[in-house]
Amino acid sequence: MRIQPFDHPGDLPPDAKALFDDAHTGRLFRSLEWIGQTTPAGLQPGDRLRLYLVQGDDGSAQALLPAVYSRLYASHPNARVLHFLQREELPYEPIGPANDPAPVVAALGVWLRENPKAIDVLRVSPLDPAQPFTGHVLAALRDSGYWPQLYRHAQSRYADVTGMRFADYLAQRPRALRESLDLNTRLLMQGGRGEFHFPCTPELLADAWDSVRYVIDRAPGEDVPDSIDYIRAVLETAAAFDALRLGIFSLDGAPVAIQLWVVTRGVARCLRIWGAQGQRVFPIDDVLTQLVTLCLIDGDQVEELDFGDVSEAFAADWAPLARDRLGLAAFNRRTARGVRGAVRHIALPRLLGVLAVVLRREQ
Repeated sequence: MRIQPFDHPGDLPPDAKALFDDAHTGRLFRSLEWIGQTTPAGLQPGDRLRLYLVQGDDGSAQALLPAVYSRLYASHPNARVLHFLQREELPYEPIGPANDPAPVVAALGVWLRENPKAIDVLRVSPLDPAQPFTGHVLAALRDSGYWPQLYRHAQSRYADVTGMRFADYLAQRPRALRESLDLNTRLLMQGGRGEFHFPCTPELLADAWDSVRYVIDRAPGEDVPDSIDYIRAVLETAAAFDALRLGIFSLDGAPVAIQLWVVTRGVARCLRIWGAQGQRVFPIDDVLTQLVTLCLIDGDQVEELDFGDVSEAFAADWAPLARDRLGLAAFNRRTARGVRGAVRHIALPRLLGVLAVVLRREQ
């Protein structure tokens, strides 16, 4: 196999486009529409989309490896960084029908050896430690002259709701949460102060966009916030394929909290939670979670609620199970920037760890 890079999904040959799963089958995150529309909108300044097509000896498309190339990666100053990135915390894996990732990863290793100084730092995230793809990538990078480093990327919290009704799921939640929901939902909804909207179609989403923008603009800031263009692309792409589940809660006529979910293949994934309510006496996040999960479990009859990386308190209430996600950073030993990155991210932390142990023993 060999690899040929492309800069835009529209440039791919027809058989490569056929590798993408049809979004209508429920594989939205691995569809041409999702990668072609949301990924460009989510790029940071200096980033470029790269699509590495793995081809067989006859030139036929075998798999596709989407990535982001950057010279402005904050963690690796001035380095040429290639990040095989799957947004929204889904484990990264090649796009295509191949069940065995080994030949695909081997082709990537060959490409790296044939282009020994094209990349200073190579990253892959998130990774599922239980998937064979993770081990294959580690081995290929070592063979290609890179120093790899695994790190904890996130912990995805989830709840298994297979065969449940919402009442069953709620009954398994902590007693204090159930009592709080019973009281506050009645106060808000029956008292007329609270209002719940669930605009999931393209038409309803267009009507609700001002409310969405209002809450996002007033939500607490993030270290690296998503651009509003990316959020809109995610919403519109998901809505176009009947996968969007958007819960909006208003208090006294003003939108104050939003949850963005996407339903694919029986799994409901929470992609974003925004709150603009400030210091309120009501637990609006919990009330909105109750209303949204009611729709997901009894309406969509999903088998899993994937909340992603959420706070420990929220996870204890709503998502009792967890999956670990890893990240991989590998540094090219044949380039000065690669060696510098290895010293900074691998050698120096290990040295400081050893010094800390020695100092503790001497005390």
